[in-house]
This record gives sequence, C-alpha cells and structure tokens, in this order.
Amino acid sequence: MKHRLLALFFLCLSLPLFADDVRLTVEVGKTLHRIDEKIYGHFLENIYHSCNNGLWGDLVWNRSFETNSAGQWVVSGDGVIRQKSRNPEQIMLLGRDDLTDYVFTVEARKTGGQEGFLIPFRYRNDKEFQWVNLGGWQNESHGIERRLTSQQRQAVIGPRVPGKIEKDRWYEIELRCEGKKITVKLDGKILLENDDANNLDSGNVGVGTWTTEAEFRNYKIETLDGKKIAVETRRQTVMPRNWKTFGGAVATLVAEDPLNDNWALAMETTGPGGIEQDKFCFRKDETYIGSLWVLEKDANKLVVSVPGQTGDIVQKKIVTRNVTSRRNRQLARAGTGRTSQVVPLQTKTVGEKTWAEIPLRFTAVKDDFNATLKVGFEGPVATEIDQISLMPKSWRDDYDGMRPDLLKAMDGLKAPVIRWPGGCYASIYRWKDGIGPQENRRTERQEMWDDKDVNSFGTDEFMKLCNRLGSEPILVVNLASQNWYPANQDRSEFIQDVFDWIEYCNGPADSKWGKIRAKNGHPEPYNVKYWELDNETWAWTVEKYADAINEIAPLIRKKYPELKLLVCGSNGYGDHRDGFPWNKYLLDHCAENFEYLSIHHYENPDRFDGGARDYEAFIARHRDAIAGSKNPGIKIYCSEWNAQSTDWRTGLYCGGILNGFERVGDIFEIGGPALFLRHASARAWDNALINFDNERSFTAPNSVVMKLYREHYAPNLLGLTGDAMGTNCVATGSEAGDLIVLKCVNPTDREKTMTVKLDGFKTNSASMKLVKTEGLRDRNTLENPGKIQPADAEAVVDGDDVRFTLPAYSVGVVSVR
Repeated sequence: MKHRLLALFFLCLSLPLFADDVRLTVEVGKTLHRIDEKIYGHFLENIYHSCNNGLWGDLVWNRSFETNSAGQWVVSGDGVIRQKSRNPEQIMLLGRDDLTDYVFTVEARKTGGQEGFLIPFRYRNDKEFQWVNLGGWQNESHGIERRLTSQQRQAVIGPRVPGKIEKDRWYEIELRCEGKKITVKLDGKILLENDDANNLDSGNVGVGTWTTEAEFRNYKIETLDGKKIAVETRRQTVMPRNWKTFGGAVATLVAEDPLNDNWALAMETTGPGGIEQDKFCFRKDETYIGSLWVLEKDANKLVVSVPGQTGDIVQKKIVTRNVTSRRNRQLARAGTGRTSQVVPLQTKTVGEKTWAEIPLRFTAVKDDFNATLKVGFEGPVATEIDQISLMPKSWRDDYDGMRPDLLKAMDGLKAPVIRWPGGCYASIYRWKDGIGPQENRRTERQEMWDDKDVNSFGTDEFMKLCNRLGSEPILVVNLASQNWYPANQDRSEFIQDVFDWIEYCNGPADSKWGKIRAKNGHPEPYNVKYWELDNETWAWTVEKYADAINEIAPLIRKKYPELKLLVCGSNGYGDHRDGFPWNKYLLDHCAENFEYLSIHHYENPDRFDGGARDYEAFIARHRDAIAGSKNPGIKIYCSEWNAQSTDWRTGLYCGGILNGFERVGDIFEIGGPALFLRHASARAWDNALINFDNERSFTAPNSVVMKLYREHYAPNLLGLTGDAMGTNCVATGSEAGDLIVLKCVNPTDREKTMTVKLDGFKTNSASMKLVKTEGLRDRNTLENPGKIQPADAEAVVDGDDVRFTLPAYSVGVVSVR
C-alpha cells in the first residue's frame, strides 16, 4: 500500500500544475495553404416558407388556393375520372356511406408519378377506412391497409404481394366485400384475400392515388347478386389551407378554367360574406398594395377589408354617367349623378371565363400583428376568385419585393456564394414555372415542406437577391432522379430544360431564352458559372448516377466550356453505401466531367465536438482519391451541413466545423449550411440560421458564430503547434502579413487559459470577441433575439505571446495586429 501511495505521489508531480493551461505556437512564416472565402457560402432552399411567404414579401398565404387536399379531380363527359395531383392520399368516393356487401369493378391507368392506385372501401371518414394499395411502397408491392380512429396512420393487414403498376397501361380491378371477407382481383386473377375479424363491415367505396396521376373508367358497383348500385362521383369537400369562410358564404374549389393553374375558388353568398385569412402583420403608416382576380362580370361587387384598419381597400375611381336630360346634367354637377366603379388592371380570358385583376391599396392606421384580411361581397353573388396578393409598398419599391429584416440578417453573413433552389426541392423544380408575371406562374407540382409553393420566388428574384448580397449563384438542376421519378423516366425533357435554363441565365438577349429573360426585365445575362447536377441522387445507385453525369456533362462542356459543374456526393461519413465508396466511384469513373464533389452532412447536436472533428477527417480522406483521379484539381463542396438544433450546441459545432474546413482548405473550397431561413410554423428542421414569423425574426447561434468567423476571414492557413487540450483552434493570416486571426472553440466543460506564441511576429495589439452562454441549451428566440451574441473580451499582449481565456463551452476570435 505504501509503495502504491508513493507511486501516485510522483505521478501527480509529473502532471502540469495547471492542467487547463493551453500553450500553442503559431508558425507565422509557414503558410500551409490558401483558404477560399467560399467556405462561408450558404444554401437557400424553398423549404418551410423560407422564400414563399418568407423572404418574398407577399403577405398572403396560399394566394391561389393550390394548397389543399382535394386532389385535381376532373370527370369528363364520357365518364372518365382523371386525377392529376401528385400529393399523397387523393380520394374520390363513388357510392353511399352505408354500403355493406358489394362488388366494385373499375379500369385504371397510371399516367404519371411514383406509385399505383388506391381503392378505398369501408370508407367512413378520413380517420376510419380500409383501402387496397396497388403499386404501393415505392411501386414495389400490393396490399390491404386499414386505418382506425385509434391509429395515427393506416396499417397493413395480411401479406404484401410483390408487384408494380406500369405507366400507360389499363388494369382491370375487382373488389368483393362480403362481411369481413375481402377479395381483390387484378386482371381477372385473385391477388389478395383477407378475412380479418377486425375488418370494417360498412362504408363507402371509391378510387384514389398516392403521389400518382391516374385515370379511371367503367366503374361499377353491384350487390353480390348482380343488382346495380347508383354511382355518384364525390370529391372530399375541403377549404384551401389558410382560408376560412365568414357570413354564411359557401366556398368550393373548382378546376374548370382557373386563372393560371389548377384551382380557383367559387363563392356563393346570399348576403354579406366571403373568405378570410388571419395572422397578417401591418405596421402603422406603411402602405400596402396588391390585387385580386375575380370574374369580370362581378368586379363591381367585390369588397376587401382589414377590420380595425380600414374599410373597403378595393381601388375605385369616379366616372360620370352618360346623362342627356337637363335634370340629369344638374344632378351630375351636384355629384348625385356619379357612381363608383372598380378599375381593373388587366383582363385575361381562360376558356369560357374572363378574369379581371382588381387593385388593392391601403395605409395602416395602427400596428396590428394579428390582423385579418376579408375578401367578400356585400350581397347575393355566385362568382369565382383567384390569385390574392398583398405586399408593403416599400418592400416592392426599395427591396425588390423582399422582406427587409430577413435581407439584413442574410447580408450580415456576407455569403460569397448561395446555392438554390434546393435540396430536395430542386429535384422536383421546373424552373419555367417560376418566371414571368406572378399571376402567370404555375404552382409547384408537388406539395413539399408544408407548402405547395406558388413559385413567387423564381430565377429572376434569386438573381436580384444575389446581386443585393454580392453573392455568386449556384443553381441546382433537375435530372429526374430516381428519388422522385420512376426508374425508366425519359430524361430528354429534363436535359433540354437544363440547356434552356443555362440559356435563360447566360444567353444573349437575342437568343431564344435570352429574349424571354429580356422580356421579363433583365436584358443583360446573369452569367451563372456554377451548375450542380441534381441533389441527393442516392436512390439512383452510384453507377446510374455516374452514367447520367457522363451523358449530360460532355454536352454542357461542348456548348458552355466556361461553366463549372458540381455533382452529388455522399451523405454523412464512413464506409457505407452513401459514404466514401460513393465518392470514390465518381472520382474513378467521371472525374473529367466535373469540378466539385458536393457532399452533405447533418450531425446530432450532442456531437458538437466529435462530429466536427470526424467530418474533417472524412473530408481529408479524399486527398489521395482526388490526386489519383483524372482531374486532380477537383475540390470538395459541403453544400449542406449543420447540427440539428438552434441551441448553443449548434454554435459550438459551427465553430468546430468551420475550423475543420479551413484546415482541409487544400481540397475544400465551398461550404453551405442548411437551413438558411425557416418560418416558425415549420414542424421539423429546427436548425435554421435565420428564423422568423409574420412579425419578428432572430438569428440562431450557428448564424452568430458564422457571422463572427466571416467578419474575421483571413486567407492563409498558418502552422499551429502544441497541445490544444481539447480546444479546436486555427490560425490564419492576412494577405499583407500584418494580421493574425485565432479562431478557437472550447467544447469542454473546463475553462481554458490560452497562451499563444506568435513566432516571428511583432505584436502591437490584440482584440477579442467571445461568445459564451450559461448552458448548452441556451438559445435566441423571437421574444429574446439577442440572448446569444459576441461580446468584447480581454486579449493581453506579452512580448511574442497573446493570452486570453476561453470559458467552458465558448467560442472566441482573437485579432492580433
């Protein structure tokens, strides 16, 4: 025992007296490599209202009623039912709610989309039903599902049978319901049988789809002994999201001849009534302008108001009636011969309907951060409306239609490059739907990220944003990847879209698409240099994606040799399907056809330290593979990265990963965290740098740290030696050699006293910015947007040394001159 105590005593003597003293040396004359400022790039995706109803200043949500759950159902004169929406769970009922035993037959054909057909039966409501799912589960199998009120979603009952539904082929479907027993035939052969005691025993029957477009014909319902049961097509009755009726008005979605897309809203009133939307933010003395489209015959009946602010905000002008009699001329001079008339901005004929655009305008008399917009009619009317828009006039005139507080927060990050429009959104995006007059734009064809985007923020708006922020654009193109399109999808149309988009952005004003750009107000080319070939293409397999790269990239290079091409690399890190082997395959098989390997990584915020270090090591692992490829000049681009939170853990992770990017700057050139912007109503992805609601905004800790680092960018990575003792530090130098920047993260629970020797640097002064919090779960909020911010801290110069303190869980930046 005595010898053990003596050994422990001498061991303690051998340890440093102050275990948290960190001593590092900057090798001032040793530049390891140059750091590209594009590591501080950003990524803007049309996600959770980041653009539509966020950055883009139109205050009206779901302005053309396209976000709804009704599906795009049309019943033609010959009885064929067509469903053109690619949203999930689109249902049309055909019978009665009290059906029990029957045989239902129908012919169905898939015309687009990912899966097959739904045959709902025993359908009582959207929370209690059963259905046959043909070509479900990514078009891999058939089965029967049941949803009960006690369940959150439907569950499979009985076995699933392998099989798929082919496009443009008619299938004969027969469903027999007899008590609890269910029998399904496909093309005359029994496909599924089920006799579960928990099966529902009554309810309606119909047809449906899941992320698929389809047609149905020759539908028939009969009793088990062959007697016909009447068929009546009936869509689910829904209101478009974000809207509700008032005053007894009846509103119905109609698909016949809408103003510009799939839906208009038919409205019937017997007295004062209409539709309304709340949660508007109006500020005193701000003028708001917009318009609304209505059937021309009813333009003078329209009334739009903001209770508590103003009366009717429809713009009208006074006109004199055609008067001939002396008495009428006297009345006219007295003013009683005049009437108020709505003045349309323009009219547009669609099919058999003539639409009129009606101007709206008012000036707020007070602040109101939960105002209501009412759109209606004073008396009986049966008409249709579409495309309701309202925006602060100053946003339109002074900020290119964008929200100024969000612009200011974005501008503070000084993004050298911005990637857009996605992300997953890019893989369904059709850029031609988002150019030209707002009222002519098509809504995005699939609902995503809690929105069916109205394409208010398109190519021209994005280019204006980049111009304002001084950022270079990176555009991500849609190649019909297997994530969103069938494996046998014909890509020719999508490839043509890519070339048309390049011409729209870069072509001269007399080229086909350059003329259209000029017509849209932009005669000068945008000269976009960076083009990424789709996003997260992992469902394609690396072999098929490489084939796609080798198909399209040479075509682009031949016509546009000056462009830089980016390809989709791995997700995460490590030796797995979408890790290093994926990247190595692309480097081995198509390196000559791209300049940048675009990788993604999202980290558990609890790994704010280890995750940053591991990912840096993963990136470094690519050095030899790049050097040995046919294009050793390829650079890594981490086009999506973040820790999935908005508390202080993301600030620590942000500092750590940015330090890592600088250390691997010899092969790493561009970065871009996600999300850039996120509306507070979002149900997921709480990791955004800039967060907002209709009234306020705040920057999260990742944004706070990234802004601090960006403000202290210096291009030369310097050698840094010594035992960092758990801290994560880099040293960089200015071009002129008169400034050294130390960026340090202390991800530990111990305070660190830092002594940094600047070997060969004559130090005149040092300053420090420090970000620290009381706990890892601290965060900025809408109510307290400035809780986590940089503050001045002490950095002391002592000869060649600079001394400063890093509290536990802190980030500091020291500038030494």
